Amino acid sequence: MARKATRRSTAKQAEGAEPDGASTSTDIDSESELDDATKAAAVYKDAVNLPAHQTKHLSELVYRLPRIDTAFRLLQRNDTNSTGSSLWLSSQVLSAFLLHTYAKPQLRSGSNVKRKRMLELGSGTGLLSLLMARLGWDVVATDIEPVLDSVLRPNIDSGLYQLVHEGHADPEQIRVCKLDWTAAEEPKTESLRGAISGNDSIKSSGDSSEPHLDLIVTADTIYEPGLIRPLLSTISHFYRRQTDTKPTILLALERRDPAHIDHALQIARDEFNLPLKQIPAKRVRKIFDTLGDGTTWSRDDWSGVEIWNL
Repeated sequence: MARKATRRSTAKQAEGAEPDGASTSTDIDSESELDDATKAAAVYKDAVNLPAHQTKHLSELVYRLPRIDTAFRLLQRNDTNSTGSSLWLSSQVLSAFLLHTYAKPQLRSGSNVKRKRMLELGSGTGLLSLLMARLGWDVVATDIEPVLDSVLRPNIDSGLYQLVHEGHADPEQIRVCKLDWTAAEEPKTESLRGAISGNDSIKSSGDSSEPHLDLIVTADTIYEPGLIRPLLSTISHFYRRQTDTKPTILLALERRDPAHIDHALQIARDEFNLPLKQIPAKRVRKIFDTLGDGTTWSRDDWSGVEIWNL
């Protein structure tokens, strides 16, 4: 049974300790860092989860989704030289949006109705993939090394085991695979096909050689200029290969560098014919206030997060 969040447990995460009696995940060495953590614990004492920038120092954190009575224990790494090895704000905000949009659980594999399938690009800690599996979706979670084996796969293994044990998922509901955005198109398709074909309960629609997707999700993946085109090329590739119904695309980002973000969105439109539309900020705020931690965080904590879709 998932544990409910408490003020005490949230404060302990801010101080670098695991909540609810779990083992300490990291030590805060300097006195100044301890003072900062204590202040953060006071500021966010009513929060279910802390904003990601307050938990980067933790090697393990518990992320709670009280609306569906679920909590996931997530490993993080700060020694991989990869931004994908820790939780980011855009994933936190997008998790609330996914809960709002897809809260009606999909049917289990024993049903005659086929489950929908999501592909996550740059899965990182795997939070969004675990959430969608909890909501009954088949999921393919992807990343590259060193994130794949040091963070993503362990989190998916432990989280899926938990969901299966609690009766919320089937053992093969999440597939983890390496997907390199810079690879040629056919190897990308082969990676996805190989991940999906390993699950006998998952069937592709139409041509059996073509993986069918209902949703493509990516969060906080527009940060490195050299990866903009490979990412958008990968999204476009899987979006356009599907000739029956197109998958929904959800892209969450933090507007740290407005010029960089605007340039990426222009490339999406002009070069890849992906006219992404921003979900109104007011709607995102309302959803995060209701299903996330919007009312217990400062607006400044997450005001730069945007969600775009197609």
